[in-house]
Amino acid sequence: MKRLTTLALLAGMLSAPALHSEEPGSGSAAPLSFPQLNDAADSEPGDEPPAASPEEGASPAAPATAGDAVATAPAPVMPDLPPPVSGTAAPEVIPVAPVWGGDLNLAQMGMPDGIILSGGQRQGGVSFTLPADQVVIHSQLSLAVRVSPEMASRNATLQLMLNGQPLGTLPLGADGEDVSHYQLDIPPALMVSSNNLSVKINDGDTLQCQRDIHDTSRVTVLPTSHFSWESQQLNISDDLSHFPRPFFDSMQMTPADIAVAYGAKPSADVFSAAALISSWLGIQADYRGIAFSALRDRLPERHGIVIGHPGEQVGGMMLPETDKPLLRIIANPANPA
Repeated sequence: MKRLTTLALLAGMLSAPALHSEEPGSGSAAPLSFPQLNDAADSEPGDEPPAASPEEGASPAAPATAGDAVATAPAPVMPDLPPPVSGTAAPEVIPVAPVWGGDLNLAQMGMPDGIILSGGQRQGGVSFTLPADQVVIHSQLSLAVRVSPEMASRNATLQLMLNGQPLGTLPLGADGEDVSHYQLDIPPALMVSSNNLSVKINDGDTLQCQRDIHDTSRVTVLPTSHFSWESQQLNISDDLSHFPRPFFDSMQMTPADIAVAYGAKPSADVFSAAALISSWLGIQADYRGIAFSALRDRLPERHGIVIGHPGEQVGGMMLPETDKPLLRIIANPANPA
């Protein structure tokens, strides 16, 4: 979630129905035998029906009618059907944190000459840090290695390790060129807030016994060698205790870039507040350097600082009404992810 710091001088920071039959009542007469009635009506006066046997008289049985069949037949057993599918609500869409790129070379890590291995020194390294609120999801290491002809003739190799984990082994001078370029994919889990890159020449046993080859056998990892990565920023709480994060992280080694937004008609005190906060952030950036971009009546794409008066509208966002100076970190309405 991108943050705005709202500063209201406010100086403000962004951060099928069943069948039914009718049962005869208990007091109604016995059902008539329709076939017997029909036979009696069709017979002649002199004809008498034959006498029934004792067995037949004891248990007379009337022919079943269609109505009786409906009333007495058991209801058919219907198969169990699955419950009807009810309209389920669409799952809530969770915004995905945007992916940002980063780059850091050896010169920015404090190695303006790169990593030099010579004169019996067979290993070296450099430490570097990344912003603590970023999670690396993809990273690469691009190396530019200069090898002296004497070292290239040894067919030595250069072993690379990141945070104690091996990254691979590179041939030194195998292509016969003065500078060799390599690119390695780095497991994202190895890139954390504090890191150490180490290099080692595997032909070190021979070099240790030859102290006079300082200028003739040399391996230099050039300062243009760099890490590049893609990361997602963690969503920190709207709490001033994290300030100056997320606008600036003391663990980053690259220059900071901070956007400052103000209304359509800024006054002199707005510019004074902007100068004050910019100066303080510049002190925090120290050697890294810092750049500010000014936005008129427009909110930044990422994190930024909004400065204005109570009730003033900046880029469609209304600053809160207050009778005293206010400093608050809120979600950026232009980029809530």
